[in-house]
Amino acid sequence: MIDNWLHKQGYDFVYEPEVHLVEEVFHPDWIVYGRKGISLRKPIIIEYWGLLRRGTRASWVSSRLPKYKARKEYKEKVYDNAMEYDFIGILPDYLSQLPKFLGRPLKESFNAGQEICKFYQVQCRYPAQSVLLFAGHPSKDHTRST
Repeated sequence: MIDNWLHKQGYDFVYEPEVHLVEEVFHPDWIVYGRKGISLRKPIIIEYWGLLRRGTRASWVSSRLPKYKARKEYKEKVYDNAMEYDFIGILPDYLSQLPKFLGRPLKESFNAGQEICKFYQVQCRYPAQSVLLFAGHPSKDHTRST
């Protein structure tokens, strides 16, 4: 669904690229580089946390959840601190509202230019499942001129 949505919206992206961060290799689900030939200031990593869907799960999913959640938290921390990328994380509950939870942050990244420094905290029915959807750094020293 996410791949199709990105394609239909005209985004320039790569699926499961190899990314080197903190001396480790990552394979995020997508990296968006721009839209319709216009490049973003910084590419945006998108991760879909598919194993966190609600409802009935296969036993193999349940057994892997603790490790999956720990890896998710680690990746979010690394991506959030990566100066060369911005980051969007998508939970399964958000698939039905991709224009809001993916489109809005992507649109903001094009509109904000060099002054990108927005954090979207999405509250769902269960506060423990709130997720940082978008993080950016305006400059290497994290300062902002007014």
